[in-house]
Amino acid sequence: MASSTTESYLQLLGLAVHEFRTPASVVGGYLRMLQRDAAGELNDRQRKMIDEAEKSCARLVTLIAEMSDVAKLDSGVIALARQPVDIFALVSDVAEHVQEARDREVRLEVRGEDGAAHVNGDATRLRAAFDAVFRAVLREKGGPCVVVAERRRETQNGKGAAVVVVSEAATVQAAYER
Repeated sequence: MASSTTESYLQLLGLAVHEFRTPASVVGGYLRMLQRDAAGELNDRQRKMIDEAEKSCARLVTLIAEMSDVAKLDSGVIALARQPVDIFALVSDVAEHVQEARDREVRLEVRGEDGAAHVNGDATRLRAAFDAVFRAVLREKGGPCVVVAERRRETQNGKGAAVVVVSEAATVQAAYER
């Protein structure tokens, strides 16, 4: 990108973050007040609707924070902390803590190779990325099913690679049967 184009992009991204952050914070605050019955007691249907709205608002706030991080990375304000990360252990740990779809009987399982698979990366951002992917996939599943995070090692161009594939269990099984 040319310098002026990069500057324009960063200014636009920074403006978008600022403009989205304020209303998302206000809406989130009001939703949390409603959850605490600050405006009167809610019936079960209203509580469920407020809870879902608050979850969606929290996802928006997370997306806004990620946009802010992208702007900061692009402008050089922050840098990635590159260090050896056991990606297989990180995937297992994140999957263990995701509870996005348990009420709809959607389950996340980690399968595949055991042992360490070290990559150089920013553990905090990798954790956030896998968390976001797992939550998004689980949110989209409508009914009882198993989503699998398949861990495996491959060799690509003479180099070892750690691979994590996320899909519905039936899709993983069909791939192995081919």
